[in-house]
Amino acid sequence: MSAPQELELYLLGTGTSSAVPSIGCLTSVEKGCYCCRSTLSPSDPDGKYNIRRNTGAVLRIPSEKAGGRTKSLVIDCGKTFWSAAMEHWPKKGLREIDALLITHPHATFPYLTDIAKATGGGDVPALTWNIIDDSAPFYILGVRIVPLPVHHGKFFSKPPTPYYCLGFLFASRLVYLSDVSDIPQPVWEILERECELPAEWRPIEDGMAKVEINGVNEGRKGKPKIQGLVVDCLRIEGHMSHFGLGQAIEAARRIGAERTYLVGFGHMISHASWVHSMKAFQANATTSLPVLPTVRAPKPKHLWQHFSGTPVAGQEDKEVFKDYALQGIESWEGGAKGGFWVRPAADGMTIKFGGEKCRDDLYQ
Repeated sequence: MSAPQELELYLLGTGTSSAVPSIGCLTSVEKGCYCCRSTLSPSDPDGKYNIRRNTGAVLRIPSEKAGGRTKSLVIDCGKTFWSAAMEHWPKKGLREIDALLITHPHATFPYLTDIAKATGGGDVPALTWNIIDDSAPFYILGVRIVPLPVHHGKFFSKPPTPYYCLGFLFASRLVYLSDVSDIPQPVWEILERECELPAEWRPIEDGMAKVEINGVNEGRKGKPKIQGLVVDCLRIEGHMSHFGLGQAIEAARRIGAERTYLVGFGHMISHASWVHSMKAFQANATTSLPVLPTVRAPKPKHLWQHFSGTPVAGQEDKEVFKDYALQGIESWEGGAKGGFWVRPAADGMTIKFGGEKCRDDLYQ
């Protein structure tokens, strides 16, 4: 882009692949979790935030010409894309798709890549496919995009090999990591080269942070700082294909964004519980539970301790969940390292970046 512009990222989905709510919870009064069943109650003000579709977004790019049309870059279009578009596109004034960026393949819509697999009499999307080089920056609609090949689980081969998913650095200001289980060292080197990351993460030589890392001179000032981070967080405990809370916080601390937004949630933990816990984390609260240096990911005695915070079906205890959430963070990071701004994202929210600071339309 010829000059810095404020861009908008509309979040169409912030849930995992199964989406939220779960049909199993909706159809069981006796066993359904509070998170899912809250979506059935018009009187519950938090219920709408517990509707989470497959993680995806729209990057809105303003025209550099006065009066020009703002363009839309869709990031992923999973199983729930249609329902997300039906709800949120009219509210946001969206109508056209100018480009589609895919983070990783799913077998949900094979006809998108092979028209011979289309069935029925419906129309098939007309797409012109472009294969990107995941080791080099590229431009879409004038925005510079740097691919970030992260791990998203493993292939069940012998030996197991990483399954890669692409994250992206948009306009040097926002990092988008929707599906990630590990950030390999080459991706950290890319981010160091492109942006100014917190100095405390650099290797130390003679008591000083190294100026040169892997042949790249990092002493040069003036590199942009990352304003926003959108990062995968399935639950407190990690998963073979997704970050847990401790991993997400550790990555966010190392990236050093002004604001971090968690996405990719499963059910059983409400939006309100996540907000309560992350506000406590930001305020430097610490857990009352044991943190053992040899246990990075403590397992709860009862599953409800890492989810609703209470054994009573259909209810939740935010304080209990908060304590276990903080334990998960401190155990992974090896103790309390101090808080910073982190919040759960929500379907339909807008993140603005590229201007003076990162901001959104959900949190102050």
